[in-house]
Amino acid sequence: MVFPAPHTHLAVHGNLPGGPVWSVGIRVGGPAPSAENLTIGAQRFLDSFCVNFLGDCVAAGGIWALGVTIAGCTGRVIGTDGKTVGAPIEVSPSQSPAYGFAAPSLPNQCACVVTLKTSQAGRSGTGRIYLPLLALGVVNGKHGKAGQISGAVRHWLDTAYADLGLTALGARDWCIYSAKGAGAVAKIVSVRVGDVIDTQRRRRDGLTEAYSATTLTYQQAG
Repeated sequence: MVFPAPHTHLAVHGNLPGGPVWSVGIRVGGPAPSAENLTIGAQRFLDSFCVNFLGDCVAAGGIWALGVTIAGCTGRVIGTDGKTVGAPIEVSPSQSPAYGFAAPSLPNQCACVVTLKTSQAGRSGTGRIYLPLLALGVVNGKHGKAGQISGAVRHWLDTAYADLGLTALGARDWCIYSAKGAGAVAKIVSVRVGDVIDTQRRRRDGLTEAYSATTLTYQQAG
């Protein structure tokens, strides 16, 4: 994997009911920050998720499920070869996350997809994150919370961007770093949320499946 430029990656992560891990990451443009400033940036990114995104989800009702926890945020500098430069940093929430108390209505492999849009056409100008919103109620295959979710993501990223601008990270952009072809960098300008639930195969594949087999009795009749 080859990227057009080094960049910073921030990923909020936690656990799903039963223990599987979820993670949501955004890439940040600009030169590599110091370990101290990367720590500050990751903390503010995480705290905005805990307070602004989760707060909006809880206020909207029926979005964030009981048992979906937030463990922390990992910050790392990614080189042009796709490998981590130096040691990644890990921070924990400094403010209590606004957890919801809705019972999960969806299995762990289900997720709400947020499309990250840039002004660049084609797949290299589009990214995705998968939010573990297991309490979304689905009717006829769809949920009715797309507007609230996209607004909550905007609140999270806009507030985190303002907070990051107060640190030595500087006023950097949320970006899509494409590793396709010669690679490309594009600033994220909008987010889009649909009303159909998606699934993540890696979460599904992480489940140990138990089988039950039953012999048909008709073949023993003759």
